[in-house]
Amino acid sequence: MATTATNNQDINPEFLGAVLAAVQEGATLGDVAGIEQPQLEALYALGYRLYSAGNFRDATTIFQSLCLYDYSDRRFWMGLAGSQQGAGNLEQAAEAYGLAGVRGDLQDPEPFYYAALCFLKLGKLEETRATLEGIARMETPTDENRAVFKQKAADMLEVIRLQTEGKGVLQ
Repeated sequence: MATTATNNQDINPEFLGAVLAAVQEGATLGDVAGIEQPQLEALYALGYRLYSAGNFRDATTIFQSLCLYDYSDRRFWMGLAGSQQGAGNLEQAAEAYGLAGVRGDLQDPEPFYYAALCFLKLGKLEETRATLEGIARMETPTDENRAVFKQKAADMLEVIRLQTEGKGVLQ
């Protein structure tokens, strides 16, 4: 059985320097470790199958690894967020949805909409409202899927507004 490094003396400073330099120049940890795109896609497919089967714990593990290997792929963050949400870890799900939104250049309302749902389920009305208001400030999407999520966010924001004014449909 392989052992892992237990103290800083076991870390080769030249290797660590090379890894840090590569990452600073835009390489992912997957690049540094020699993990190629077909391997990442196979892991993604496995994570997706686990998620679809309701095995959120193992799906979370796969998606966490994928996010570590390639932090720039929005799909990996969405998979992690969905798995966390499915497992009931709503705080972590909202955070991962936020990171997916950042990977989408802050122009895709979908991950932020799901983050707002997590906040709402957590009873965090201010975070919910702020997230939905952020979606409202996004440019009008030309993509139909994005337009649907922007409209859903606007509808949810209106329900929250009516609810807080005492005119809510949820009373």
